[in-house]
Amino acid sequence: TNCAADSPLFMTCYQDECGRAMKQIEEEIAAPSATPSVLVSVVQFVRTSTVEHPRILSSGLTRRLDIIASLHNGVVPIHGRLFSQWLHHAFP
Repeated sequence: TNCAADSPLFMTCYQDECGRAMKQIEEEIAAPSATPSVLVSVVQFVRTSTVEHPRILSSGLTRRLDIIASLHNGVVPIHGRLFSQWLHHAFP
């Protein structure tokens, strides 16, 4: 969890869903990069409170992964800025 000290008397804590989702992806991929098709097959089964499981990724989202991969010799670096931005669209 992540906590913020709102006052000297109490803290507000919340679960880090982005971190949990990324951990699931890292465990499944077990590599620094993956092809778009592998990422789609993994991401559609990542569980979060924001999207029902299994998630259906739009053709626009899958196209964006293909574009990212085209910039990196056919694979998507999972710790890169572009994949992080993509995840925010996949996990609104």
